[in-house]
Amino acid sequence: GGMVYDSSFARALVEAAEPFAGIFTKAGQRRLKVLQDGLGARGPFSPLFPFSLGNVEQEETLLAELEASARDWPDDGCAAERHTILDLLRGQLFYRREKYAEAMEVCERAKQGLPENSEALKKRLADVFHSLGHAYQDLKRYDDATKAYKQAVELELNPAFLFDDVGNVYTALRRYDDALAAYQRAIELDPKYAAPHTGLGSVYATLGRHADALAAYQRAIELDPKDAVPHNNLGTVYRDLGRYDDAIAAYQRAIELDPKDAVPHNNLGTVYRDLGRHDDALAAYQRAIELDPKDAAPHTGLGSVYHALGRHADALAAVQRAIELDPKNAAPHNNLGIVYRDLGRYDDAIAAYQHAIELDPKDAAPHYGLGRVYHALGRHADALAAFQRAIELDPKDAAPHTGLGSVYHALGRHADALAAYQRAIELDSKFAHPHNGLGRVYRDLDRHADALAAFQRAIELDPKYAAPHNGLGNVYRDLGRYEEAITEYQERIRISPDDAQYGHSGLGITYQLLGRLEEAKAAFQRAVELQPRAGGYHASLASVCRKLGHRAEYDEQVRIARELMTKENEYSRACFESICGNVDEALTLLKVAFEKKQASLEWARRDPDFDFIRDDPRFKALVGE
Repeated sequence: GGMVYDSSFARALVEAAEPFAGIFTKAGQRRLKVLQDGLGARGPFSPLFPFSLGNVEQEETLLAELEASARDWPDDGCAAERHTILDLLRGQLFYRREKYAEAMEVCERAKQGLPENSEALKKRLADVFHSLGHAYQDLKRYDDATKAYKQAVELELNPAFLFDDVGNVYTALRRYDDALAAYQRAIELDPKYAAPHTGLGSVYATLGRHADALAAYQRAIELDPKDAVPHNNLGTVYRDLGRYDDAIAAYQRAIELDPKDAVPHNNLGTVYRDLGRHDDALAAYQRAIELDPKDAAPHTGLGSVYHALGRHADALAAVQRAIELDPKNAAPHNNLGIVYRDLGRYDDAIAAYQHAIELDPKDAAPHYGLGRVYHALGRHADALAAFQRAIELDPKDAAPHTGLGSVYHALGRHADALAAYQRAIELDSKFAHPHNGLGRVYRDLDRHADALAAFQRAIELDPKYAAPHNGLGNVYRDLGRYEEAITEYQERIRISPDDAQYGHSGLGITYQLLGRLEEAKAAFQRAVELQPRAGGYHASLASVCRKLGHRAEYDEQVRIARELMTKENEYSRACFESICGNVDEALTLLKVAFEKKQASLEWARRDPDFDFIRDDPRFKALVGE
């Protein structure tokens, strides 16, 4: 029903009019010329515009002529439909000029004027609303996109794909219940349409409903085996489940189906990064960049790999490039904070994390990062607040609970520390770090058997994790099992030689206890090289130099340590004053350290740094000898 208004009809109309051109008015001859130009153009025909000139300005001229002629149209009962057609064409032109608000206005007017039985016109108008929905969605104007899609749905023309688009908008808005309803409605309308199954999978994956996500993606693949997207998304669920081989296979299948899509290459890089396959990860990220140089994600991934490799300059460059490409994305700002934190550039790290929070206040990661920086700066109240905010935003993430445990441990709140670490383990039993934290607290409580078990469990879970070897070394040293302690410190150094200052320091202390002073000196020198701003390492090196009679080196290390020790706790400063021979200051600080439970009496009795005041009766009384 309704008028015929396609290009065939237009050509027939022009052909019928051409013999009468001589008797037309000048305005009529001008309009005929515009129509002839339009029909003579060789550009592709618009789905809405019967005359495609390949030039918006020429189409504007043609539409103006048609609108001008409207006043001369006969009252034949079709005038309303002709006006609706003109509104539709005007909407199309506004759309092409990216004047989306104006396009919506005239298309809504066209919808109000639709005559009965005009199915072809309804379809074309639905197409315009659909296109407007996509345009708004690309601009992240999701409310406007939803409005446009709903207008298309109301025209009731093949609404399954429109409900799929509505689901995509609701997903972007994090309105997951509405998104699920829209996708399920699309499936009801067209059970063989694959796209809404992919959409369902994405929502289920976001909600942590992994089994449902897998089922949805697999159904999408059954319906459309050649679509790469559900294969890619399937890989992401497998990655989240730790099924890395399956993830790699799914991403590789997506790449086979669509070799020019950068996304599965980027995701493949992320799996390789998680597996520690750094060369493969770099290659995958770089391929993604080749395919889509303007996508920020693989640059962010590159930064993560470079960071893991200790290539901090490359990591900064990659992350900063990601920020240039997508300045409103919080993730690279968060990663920038991580790099700055590891470089000790704490002010820059804090600024980066805070910027990430401004961009995405609901993302827990930068709050967790802030907590770690504040903890490193000794800003314990700020660290606790940051970790607690991260937990509020993502209660199922074990990492901020582990961070809380670290702060409580530093504050001597052992019960709270144990509870935080145990909660982290409940949330992620395969996460090694809270087991390491438990070991440290158990050691402070002289629960040596529990400490050994916790450190050993951490190593079982992550054999490449260096810290629990250091913890084992400390416990073995406490127990007088010095050779075992040396073995663990050496293993800690082997696993992470560029970040092994704790291992070298542990070796230095153990060698001192064994009277192997030259080896102790070499170990402390290496610790100082790795972390030159740590006053405690300079103090320990000074202690050994004094015992060896290396006076010049002793004086130099004391001079350096004196400035740096102001940031250390009372126990470390007591050790330093002992090394310097300042007995009264050492004893005053040591008393405060015991009150704050910074060290045990048993360790203070054995600590080599107190060898210089060990015979003082006041020291013996203080440590209970």
